[in-house]
Order: sequence, then structure tokens, then C-alpha cells
Amino acid sequence: MDSTHYFPARRPVTADEWARIVGAAERIVKMSPVPLAGSTGERGTSPVVSETMVAFNGVGDDAGHAFVLAAPDAERDLLPALDPTQAAFHVCRTEERPYDTVVKAVLAAVEHIAPGAFAIMSDHAERHWHDGLELASAALGCKVPFPIHAGHRD
Repeated sequence: MDSTHYFPARRPVTADEWARIVGAAERIVKMSPVPLAGSTGERGTSPVVSETMVAFNGVGDDAGHAFVLAAPDAERDLLPALDPTQAAFHVCRTEERPYDTVVKAVLAAVEHIAPGAFAIMSDHAERHWHDGLELASAALGCKVPFPIHAGHRD
């Protein structure tokens, strides 16, 4: 089964929201139950969680399309620094590789922290998000709900 997540921007993210998103992503990546790599998925690379972006992938054969979420106004400046074969932002096709759990966790945290900033959509219905919601909830220390609202799903 394919697993693609979409997250086009709907409104600007505030500086406070972005700082909270970075903190949440950092905790989620540290708590990840699966190995993660940088955006290219190459062994020996590390996820990037910084003031300008959150970027990660699976490792080696478990890599798919990179998950990349750029800070407000940073996206156009970051594009050349990322894997040039993955030019599309706001979409992450994991093909159900193990890092899909972390992608779902970060997207759920983003919607929890910055409601409505992104139109989060997915090929997966709510019943397939349990692992990601559990990871996001553990990282944030509160129950993080399913991030897809009516009109933005499947």
C-alpha cells in the first residue's frame, strides 16, 4: 500500500509556533522507534532539526522520499541544499517504510501546535495513524489528536 502525506501551507506559521514545532520535532526524532537519516537516506547521515528546517528520511533500503518542513520564508533558500531529486515540498511518500511513523508523528504535532497552518492530508485513514499519534503524544506530553479535518482527508 502506498503511503503519501501532503501538507501544503494554508497560513503563515508564527515565530513562536515554529519554535514549538522545532522543539516537538526534536523530541519526536530522539524518541523515534526506527533509525532515521538525513534527507537523502544515506547511512551515516543524521536528521536535521534546526531553526530553518526539519528534514529526515529512513536509512538505506528503508529510505523513501524525504520529509522536509521548512521554516517560514526559508523554503526557497533551502531547496538547493536538499536532495535535488526531491524537489517537491509539502509531500512525503513513505511507501509505508518504517519512518512513516515519524512522519505521521511530526505532522500530528504540527497541527496540534499550529492549527490550520497546513492542510494535512494522507492516503491513510485515522485507524492507520495510531503509531504516529502515540509517538507525538509521548513527545509532547499530552494527547495529540488525528490531524486531518473533514475536507482534508483521503
